[in-house]
Amino acid sequence: MTTIRHHSSEMQTARRMAAEQLRLLGVPLKQSTSSAQMAELIAERMGWAVPDFDAGALLPFLTRFLDVSRTGVTPPPYRPVVRRPVRFDLAMRTIAARAAGAQPHLTHAASNVITWRELAA
Repeated sequence: MTTIRHHSSEMQTARRMAAEQLRLLGVPLKQSTSSAQMAELIAERMGWAVPDFDAGALLPFLTRFLDVSRTGVTPPPYRPVVRRPVRFDLAMRTIAARAAGAQPHLTHAASNVITWRELAA
């Protein structure tokens, strides 16, 4: 997906999000796919008429595609305001206990320490 310099930031964002949505739907897209080619793919997939290939017509087309294709997606806050604490069930506790038991045990490094007496000898 090559970015064209003269496109507005809204157009670039809509283009990027439409490409992500097409990839999620299983359409193979290359990096070099142009906005016009992407609009043709969307029109073919959705059964819509292909828009004119200027930014004034492509931007509403891409936003319409994004609105239609993401109808079941959670709206922007994404996360509930208050998160419930995690409840550990028995399986999670046993996994945590096994993981704690599998850790290598620390050994004291006293055997590696050279004392002044050993240096003097």
